[in-house]
Amino acid sequence: MERRIVWKYRNDFTDEAGADSARRSSVFPKGPANRDDSPDEKDVEKNIRTFFERCRRAGVAGVKIDYFDHEHKEIIELYETILKLAAEYHLLVDLHGANKPTGLERTYPNLLGQEAIRGMEYGPPYAMHEVTLPFTRMLAGLADYTPTMFGGVKLADTTWAHQIGNAIILQAPLLVFSAHPANMLANRPWT
Repeated sequence: MERRIVWKYRNDFTDEAGADSARRSSVFPKGPANRDDSPDEKDVEKNIRTFFERCRRAGVAGVKIDYFDHEHKEIIELYETILKLAAEYHLLVDLHGANKPTGLERTYPNLLGQEAIRGMEYGPPYAMHEVTLPFTRMLAGLADYTPTMFGGVKLADTTWAHQIGNAIILQAPLLVFSAHPANMLANRPWT
């Protein structure tokens, strides 16, 4: 059975009201999408175009696409298809859960980054891993890492200073914080 790609998207900013609300709040409106394998869909490019058109109509500036669970040829080709089509629709792209950068951002400047990092969704220890990233993974190119957790189990073996430092040192064109803003304000380390 041949596997096909289906696009599942959440409605966060892929409808006009959500995108307008994001712009009023000075939030970067991006349409999140998860790549999912399914035998039902026959036309990958058509599905991507449908999703990108929906994003364009809603005024979304970029998409963060997740769940590239392997590095087989069809997935690597899918990166290029996504980037090419996103450029046609004037969308920025953040490939989350993707393999390490290979220079695609030179051909497709709409690529903001590729995760290729063991992130905070995995368990601790974090401290030793995160202090080596600038000298290891970050040398390969743009990254998508979600720093800054001030409370609970995610703080683990780090400190508030370490978490704030991650937001500065682990740079990315689009920095997405993993903590909820209310949690960040409730755990102000400077008070």
